[in-house]
Amino acid sequence: MKERPQPGAPTPSITKAASFAATLTRLVEIDQDEARLYHEKLTLRATLHSVADYQLPDQAAVPGSTRPHARAQCADIGSDTWLENIDLAAAELAAATCVSAGTAKNQLATASYYTRHYAVAVASLDPDGDPYRGMSAHKLDLFTEHTTDLTDTELEKVTARVLLHAHTDTPGQFARRLRKAVIAVTGTTKQQERRA
Repeated sequence: MKERPQPGAPTPSITKAASFAATLTRLVEIDQDEARLYHEKLTLRATLHSVADYQLPDQAAVPGSTRPHARAQCADIGSDTWLENIDLAAAELAAATCVSAGTAKNQLATASYYTRHYAVAVASLDPDGDPYRGMSAHKLDLFTEHTTDLTDTELEKVTARVLLHAHTDTPGQFARRLRKAVIAVTGTTKQQERRA
């Protein structure tokens, strides 16, 4: 039973300053948790994609699998239940996380692509989850958007030019820095190449 305050007894008051500080602290903690979770999800999705068995497992053996795989019942594949590993992993992820198979496949492909081709950038995602000290998820997306057509050598040069500034630049500043670095390394931007 909750005690009632006695009449005339002082009630603890929370000042606006204390409330502001507590709210700000909690928001920073949530930002750090989100960054840490993004990094972990990226790694786990890439791992899921790489270790998916090429043969369909027993549906009952996969925790979270709540529906049959669409292609497993198709007449054109008969008794052969082989699928590509990304299709299998996407079907399982979609069923377990209640997203569409297309969304799950996109998540897996993106994570796999990032961890294979952008290992340095992914590693620069702050391990403590501090979005202000390392590469944020949004900046990682900008980085990949501007550098997808580069060779490995060009990518290394651009990475060396921009990665040190990822933690201090705003997303807009980071995008401008990326464009300048790509032009300095290649002599042109992706947009100019597409127009040509």
